[in-house]
Amino acid sequence: MGWLTDGPCPPAPRRSPCPDPCPAPRSVSGSAAGCSTVAGGVTSDARRRTDRVVPSGQRMFHALHKFFENRVRPAQAGEVGDDGVRLATAALLMEMARADFTVQEVERREVAELLRRTFGLSGEETADLVALAEQASRESVSLQEFTHLINCHFPPERKEQVVRLLWEVAFADARIDKYEEYLVRKVADLLYVSHTAFIRAKLAAQERAMGPSTG
Repeated sequence: MGWLTDGPCPPAPRRSPCPDPCPAPRSVSGSAAGCSTVAGGVTSDARRRTDRVVPSGQRMFHALHKFFENRVRPAQAGEVGDDGVRLATAALLMEMARADFTVQEVERREVAELLRRTFGLSGEETADLVALAEQASRESVSLQEFTHLINCHFPPERKEQVVRLLWEVAFADARIDKYEEYLVRKVADLLYVSHTAFIRAKLAAQERAMGPSTG
């Protein structure tokens, strides 16, 4: 958990949407840059889900705070805390698991293992976070509810790590669905991850999924 911070937004990278204080998420219209490989292959419903405009990421936390009041640390004034950023990351992983409209058990286990390993959680903490992430994913109306927080709290290398985690979930069932491809590209675009970093994350996740070479 050492790479999570509650401090102000990191120094703004090129095209960063997150001056201090962080504004509400901007709308994203049309398909993400670099998504031409799946143009026409993604349903209009899937596009509406990822492109819909929301007033702020607080919608998700308002709904979750009422339902899990004693399980997520309340945010202090103007801050979301480590729990909020962890939840945003976990929710994106659940979005990936749901991208092909069916959450397979192997994908659910992969999400749990990635969260446990990434954040150094106990088994109980991991189970709680997965439950929260599933609820957040169901309650959300836009990926920006999650990516906005990550943009405000993660430096570029940590955002690339999030993209790699998404790829690892996608590779969990040994196949990449076109909706999974679209979603990971969309998230990478919303996180301002370069194409080079996007490919690097994909190759690293693919290598892990294939296991060590036996040559």
